Amino acid sequence: FIIFLSCFLLHVSCFSFLVSLEMDHHDEDARQDGSYPRPPRPTEDLLRYFTSLPLDASCVPPVQRPGDAPAPPLDEPKREFYSQALSMARAAVRSAYSESPSCVASLACENDASSRMMEAAVRVLSSGHFEGAEEDDAADEELRMVLAGCVRHVYHLSIHRYGSHVLQTALGGALRVLSRRGASAGKDRGGDASLSSVDASLPSLDELVVRLSSTLREQNAEACRGGREDPLGSHLCGSHVVRSLLLALTGLSTATDVSDRRGRLKDPKKKKKKKKKLPPGAAARSEDDLVIVMERTNLPALWQKEVVAWTASVLADVEGAGAEGGREMAAHPTAAPFLSGVVRILASHERTDGAAPATATFP
Repeated sequence: FIIFLSCFLLHVSCFSFLVSLEMDHHDEDARQDGSYPRPPRPTEDLLRYFTSLPLDASCVPPVQRPGDAPAPPLDEPKREFYSQALSMARAAVRSAYSESPSCVASLACENDASSRMMEAAVRVLSSGHFEGAEEDDAADEELRMVLAGCVRHVYHLSIHRYGSHVLQTALGGALRVLSRRGASAGKDRGGDASLSSVDASLPSLDELVVRLSSTLREQNAEACRGGREDPLGSHLCGSHVVRSLLLALTGLSTATDVSDRRGRLKDPKKKKKKKKKLPPGAAARSEDDLVIVMERTNLPALWQKEVVAWTASVLADVEGAGAEGGREMAAHPTAAPFLSGVVRILASHERTDGAAPATATFP
């Protein structure tokens, strides 16, 4: 019986080893033929810890947008509550990044719970409820960890129903943090001594946004080569990521937060609510209205170059489709709103000041 059991265990071990070799070989082939890299699965312990955190929307104060009335000062209980949430979010992101930078991307797309928790952590880190305090300035480190962990796997996250939400939230958070710094946004803060505890080589926030943008554009071009994949502008999730990226690069944001659909094409039907009456002369605020978060003169120079590069990329996709393909894109349920949104973003960016428009490459 012992001999039989030993042989059985030996066969199981050999089978597992061969399966792992086959999976590694398959992943290597995928990278060699130009496919995008996918993040590894997170460990059970890390996933269990991350999804058990009590972070939710209550941990983030209302976002102060341009034109809003100043928020009242926080009382001591609220300040203590937000301080605990900030410490919790920092520890969670740090634990994932310390295990492996790819673990950040893994948690962003593993399941609905881990993705929501990563989004909540990013919102807490970028909320700015400690504006001007050391805690708020230190949270920049963990926000950079999130972006740095997503760079290599940005294409996979962009077309993922969960990961795409995390990317959009991280891009919006990075823009909010940089806008609070104003003219100092383009300065490199990567040499901060506080980074020595985890990774002293982390680039600055504005540089990480550029790396994420350029990597996404390169991986998208590689995936579309030979017709293997459709352009991101035609993808249900990818089009929203590119739109959010262009909003960040042009210093813009939507007037209100878009509802979190989580991959559902249509929300369940709800009872109709009576519309609130607006004061005389007041205009209704649409979630698609664009507001200026950072003036164009304060935007990093490399962001301007990325805007031009993405404009050329979108135009190349349209021109490459030909006349028939262009008509199909104009009628496509995803591509058509995406192209319209890109034009609106670039046009709004042109109106922010008197500088040379980023839409100069548009015919």
